[in-house]
Amino acid sequence: MARTAPFRRSIAEEFRNPEFRREYTEELQRLRLAEQIAQARRKAGLTQRQLAQRMGTSQPVVSRLERLEYAGYTLSSLFNVASALGRSLRVSLDPIPGAVYHSRSVQALAKKAAARKKSPRGMSKDRGLKKR
Repeated sequence: MARTAPFRRSIAEEFRNPEFRREYTEELQRLRLAEQIAQARRKAGLTQRQLAQRMGTSQPVVSRLERLEYAGYTLSSLFNVASALGRSLRVSLDPIPGAVYHSRSVQALAKKAAARKKSPRGMSKDRGLKKR
């Protein structure tokens, strides 16, 4: 336990920063979405290839949607996944306690800065699904 105390203090300090909390929340939402897609597919007893066939796309597209680092989800792609799995898609805009709200221009600058910090390996330039 004593070894984790410095880490806990460090995380607690990071969470005092509203920008960190916002980025953390966004990342957590992406992680949950990728995991929900993979779990729903497995629960339906489908392989990635089978789901791709139902969606009218390819297996690599489904694989990309299930990757934890993927950030290019669109409503269209999510509706397509939900429909292929016989599920409904629910989207909500819930308040985030302590969140920092920016104007669009500030958000755009923040995204560009964040993209420069991330390695190209973890970034996907694809912003939607390509149907084959």
